Amino acid sequence: MLKRLTRPLRLMLASLMLALMLFVSGCATTSGFNRAEECAWTKPIGWSEQDTEETQKEIFAHNLKWEEFCPR
Repeated sequence: MLKRLTRPLRLMLASLMLALMLFVSGCATTSGFNRAEECAWTKPIGWSEQDTEETQKEIFAHNLKWEEFCPR
């Protein structure tokens, strides 16, 4: 199919493919995942007996995720 395309059209398609590859690769990171930096904004949440049961469950779920993904 590409042999049937004119030279300018082939050049335009090649340029478009190159541009797409550059844009997609711009989102990649090369430094890797640093848990200490990614978790710097968060910490475990405390709760009290005065919190509702639903609030306590949400806090517990947050703290479980923090323990799973963030270093101590």
